[in-house]
Amino acid sequence: MEFKNTIVTACDSNYVWGAYILVASLCYFNVKSYKHVLGIKLSEKECKLLEQFENTKVFNQQERNGESVCLMKPHAIYSADTELITWMDSDCMATGDVTDLIRVEPDTIQIRFRSMEENAMVYRNYYGKKDSIGTIPKKVLNIWQKDVNDLNKSQISTVCETNCFVMRKSNLDFIKMWQEQMEKVIVDNKLNVYNKDSIGYFMTDESVFNSLFAFSSKAPKIDKYLFDVQKDKMIAHFGLNPKPWIHWTKRSFEYYNLLQNILTWCKDHGYETPPIPNSLKAKYKSYECLRANISHSYRSFKYNISTSLHSLHTKVRD
Repeated sequence: MEFKNTIVTACDSNYVWGAYILVASLCYFNVKSYKHVLGIKLSEKECKLLEQFENTKVFNQQERNGESVCLMKPHAIYSADTELITWMDSDCMATGDVTDLIRVEPDTIQIRFRSMEENAMVYRNYYGKKDSIGTIPKKVLNIWQKDVNDLNKSQISTVCETNCFVMRKSNLDFIKMWQEQMEKVIVDNKLNVYNKDSIGYFMTDESVFNSLFAFSSKAPKIDKYLFDVQKDKMIAHFGLNPKPWIHWTKRSFEYYNLLQNILTWCKDHGYETPPIPNSLKAKYKSYECLRANISHSYRSFKYNISTSLHSLHTKVRD
């Protein structure tokens, strides 16, 4: 069977479990798509674990070139040759058959933009006295505008997430622009997902993506994001640390039973798994649930204290 879409992801050995969960979930729900994985220095065994699934191919790179997996996203996308191309981070999982959600209008990208409340959390440490909370801080926009050097006024007021998006093959020029812009501005921290010392690009690849949406006249238009509308047919993103193959967070724990069902399905259908960590063993479910709740309470406490101190510091400074 030929498909019109390719789902693309990337991983190194630290995220093999994530890529495995993503690919397995897509097969479990019979999502009709090719699946490509850009491997970064994976072992032969790790490649075989992923390629055992139908319509799945690993493009393994033996050299990392001093870059994080995030900065390799364009290279992974280039491997696809279908009309539609869907990027999914290797810490994502399908919760249903999302085949009919993989669509996008010509000259657009289907991607999720954060609400103003989410945006306020993302940029809480970057707002100045004259900024409107929930928008993109002026100091960030100034850096983007200077580096993109195209439009004078931002076309966006909040930022998108790059963990999942759908595009057309005809938009590969924009992906090339993304790659070239990352090579231009991400120069002092290429190995980490975040760079707290960079005002404009602390979210590395995602920040650069947004800078182009903001100030490039060549950026595609935005299509409505469909992968978060229905709980039983969406793309779940395990965005917070730790990841489920290390430990569970309170937010991700709602997918615990589904993931157990997927792993059981893999076993019943003869698919080999990577060595199963304790966090994914059913006998540790109660422990993982308790740990997730305690960790959540601790993080919430730290966040509230940090927010209060930052707010006080801002008032004193201004």
